[in-house]
Amino acid sequence: MDSFKQAAKNKIKDEVFAILEDLCDIPRENIDLNARLVEDLKVNSDDLSFVYAPQLQKRLNTKIPIWEWGKIHTVKDTIELFEKYHELKYIHRSKGSL
Repeated sequence: MDSFKQAAKNKIKDEVFAILEDLCDIPRENIDLNARLVEDLKVNSDDLSFVYAPQLQKRLNTKIPIWEWGKIHTVKDTIELFEKYHELKYIHRSKGSL
């Protein structure tokens, strides 16, 4: 994996953990990748819709289609979804510049 992709993956993970740390008032080291957002971290649906999703999209400059958010159940799901759309965004940009 090239250093650009790895840096992007690290930024995504850092931002997800930072927002969850603030939102849930849980230290980062206590947030597990497999933690379920609602059941384990106690993120309510309003916070998911109006805080978590918008903040992540803004901080990572990546728009996620609304239908994709229904697939998010864990911290890891969030990270993988942003990695997918972040990569698609750059693939699309590079093809557009040809």
